[in-house]
Amino acid sequence: MLRNIIHDNNSIGKESHRLFEEFVEVESIGSGTKVGMYGGGLNQLTPVIDYQDGFLLRDVDGREYFDIGGSMASGNLGFRPKVVLDAIIEQSKTVAHAPDYPTIPRIALAKKLVAIAPGSMKNSAKVMFDVGGGPMMDLAAKLAYFYNIKVKKRTRNAVLAFYGCYHGRSIYTSLLTGYSNFVDTIPAGQEILKVPYPHCYRCYFEKQYPACNMFCTKYIRTLFERSHAGWRNNDTDDTMVTTVFVEPYQCHGGGIKPPKEFYPELRQICDDFGVLMVEDNIPTFTYSGHWFGCEYWKIVPDVVVIAKSLTAGMWPLGAIIAKKELYESWDEMPDRHYCSYMGHPLGCAAANATIKEVEDRNLLSNAREVGEFFYKGLQDLQSRHPTIGEVTNFGIIQGMEFVRDKVRRTPSLEISQAVVREALNRGLVLLGGLGSYGNRHIIHPSLTVTKEQIVHCLKLMDETITVVEKTEY
Repeated sequence: MLRNIIHDNNSIGKESHRLFEEFVEVESIGSGTKVGMYGGGLNQLTPVIDYQDGFLLRDVDGREYFDIGGSMASGNLGFRPKVVLDAIIEQSKTVAHAPDYPTIPRIALAKKLVAIAPGSMKNSAKVMFDVGGGPMMDLAAKLAYFYNIKVKKRTRNAVLAFYGCYHGRSIYTSLLTGYSNFVDTIPAGQEILKVPYPHCYRCYFEKQYPACNMFCTKYIRTLFERSHAGWRNNDTDDTMVTTVFVEPYQCHGGGIKPPKEFYPELRQICDDFGVLMVEDNIPTFTYSGHWFGCEYWKIVPDVVVIAKSLTAGMWPLGAIIAKKELYESWDEMPDRHYCSYMGHPLGCAAANATIKEVEDRNLLSNAREVGEFFYKGLQDLQSRHPTIGEVTNFGIIQGMEFVRDKVRRTPSLEISQAVVREALNRGLVLLGGLGSYGNRHIIHPSLTVTKEQIVHCLKLMDETITVVEKTEY
């Protein structure tokens, strides 16, 4: 079927078509290919890229694209940042691979992450490394499990996550994420409970913010307070739900931004009932205009998980930063976790260079300033286009939803996909296909983006949406 579909697609050139045919013959295609890598559906397949620099992509047919998708939240310094590439090359001249040995760049990175840790964790935390986002969430779950069962002597270890979350696609993180298409072939595992994430535009409880008085967090508190929910035994003061996994901003959900009260109230619930709070900061590290998303909301979790842009997308490396007390018993017995590429020296060199570049160029401040400028531009588009239902922002990250009817908020996958395809034809890469209905987009520009570049993107988006609204919908 794919072989026929790709020939109906005009958004990529002949050589990309030819190479794509070779690709599907020899590789089992992932969901990105099946749904269109950028969320444009099967009629929008991925151009074969043979050059990238900064925001620029060029395919094998010579077509150029301006990418504000941020390389799936990895490209916080743009494509192939020279300072990071140089650091990798320089490190490779001395120590290129050390399977879990201490090395100079690894020690330097661990010290730096502890130094920039959020709030009370600063200079009072420890870190662990692995190769990327999914493994880091697995490791965070192992650390939390050990602490709750072995140290806190919990009798059960149920965990809490949120509808619309995305924590990875390993066996455990697929269960944690819980999308039906992720878990239909995975055996059942640890008890994982879900509650609604506060998506005010499409509230699960059909409330209106702020008149709702944060019903969503009151609902969570109620389930902890009432023994019949099974979350806590009030007679023994034993919390059955031991850990909550949460994102400060749901990127894979298409840019779902909770109200300002949510994170502080969730932190208070965790404190009141002895629950560990694990923040998945994998797609938001540096992008919020702070090192960690929790700093945007002015709270401190117990564990912070980072990856992706930790190395500016130049090396698969992740880290968890956790309060020291979580490690006290863990560290008594070596080999609780091991990976041949754990704390890889080239990855650590890349991460050190990335963090230094962010600091030297004051890029967190740029993310906040340009992000707000971008958000106002998207709000202007929203006011002029009947198909844009919602726009959100989180530092430099932007989210938007496409609808058929603004009053009824009727979601439209078709409009969203058409926008992605038309934008690609105009040389602009947009990442859609997200959210419950596949009608949401997430925009992850590099922290280095300028207002002039944002104006260019807004112009292309305006033209794209105008064409879609006039010709098809």
